[in-house]
Amino acid sequence: MRKRKMPRDTSLSNGYVTPSSTSEDLKDKPPPWKRVKVQTARLLKVGMWAYNSETLEMWLSQEVHRIFKIKTEANETKFSCFKRLIHQDDRDLFLYLFERAANKGIPYQMTHRLYQEKGEKWCRTRCRIAKQMSTEDPIRLCGTIQDITCFKSLTHSKHDQKGYPMSCGGKEESNMKSECPIV
Repeated sequence: MRKRKMPRDTSLSNGYVTPSSTSEDLKDKPPPWKRVKVQTARLLKVGMWAYNSETLEMWLSQEVHRIFKIKTEANETKFSCFKRLIHQDDRDLFLYLFERAANKGIPYQMTHRLYQEKGEKWCRTRCRIAKQMSTEDPIRLCGTIQDITCFKSLTHSKHDQKGYPMSCGGKEESNMKSECPIV
């Protein structure tokens, strides 16, 4: 790799010097916008997830693992692990909305609980659909999951969990492509 010459102080010989850091060194550092995005997600306690309908693989971001302390057991898929953590009172509605999204392509948003070692956490899950261009069949589900426990403790109600389809006004681009290996 060729090093770029940079101007330097004219009192030194040649007038040029090669930089001490090469472009390979810069590849290891994330760009500033990426660091801001990660910090914002950490502050808001938001993580990303994706599910491939063709391969039945689920991907969870590092932030999801950190927030909800998800640990996959031996020979367990990420989806079955996540499904196991959903509170039993919310599981049927979650599975209904998830299957409907995977089969019919209907996006959803749901507020539900996840079991934790020390109690439970409230979270809001949003799901968007990526469809195959030729057949309009759903091929991927992409979404976010946010820890809203601190908000729910202020306005807790037994009948407060809801799941409903979201309106899709137009074609929305997903920013998950850069981070999710499934997408």
